[in-house]
Amino acid sequence: MHRRFPLTQFLDAPALVQAVATTLDTTLAARWDTSTVLTAHADLAGNQLTDRLLTQLPLGNALLFGCIVLTTAL
Repeated sequence: MHRRFPLTQFLDAPALVQAVATTLDTTLAARWDTSTVLTAHADLAGNQLTDRLLTQLPLGNALLFGCIVLTTAL
C-alpha cells in the first residue's frame, strides 16, 4: 500500500509526523512509523547524502532520520 501526501513546504518534525498520522489515519504509531522509514532511508543513502538533505530541512528533523545534530549553546 503506497499513500502519497503532497507537501507544498518543508515541515518541522512535529508537523511532518502529524501529516503522516493524518494520511495513515493513526496517531500512536505515526512517530514510530515515520522515524523507522526515514532512518532506513538514511542508512541506505549514507551519511553524506543524509547530511545534505538535513541541511535543507527545518531543525528538529534529524532525530526522525536517526541522526543527532549538536548545536552550540548560547
